[in-house]
Amino acid sequence: MDGWLQQMSLFFDGHPIPALAPQFAYRWLEYTTDPKLPPVSNYALEYHLRKTDENRDAWFDLVARPGRFSIDRPLSRSDSTR
Repeated sequence: MDGWLQQMSLFFDGHPIPALAPQFAYRWLEYTTDPKLPPVSNYALEYHLRKTDENRDAWFDLVARPGRFSIDRPLSRSDSTR
């Protein structure tokens, strides 16, 4: 699992934040009422957000542009393999 975790990247508004790997993963199973179906595996990743020399420009792009953040527009987040 650790190798899998280190290959994940955090994205905000479709832009990756370099040098930021998840610190923890949580897994749980969801069962259906049909005993013939296997349970579905779900994962939640936890990131410790921090600015580094490698991701400084990405953070700057997110927070420094006028109008980039707005209460009226939610910021999307996604996790993806690199």
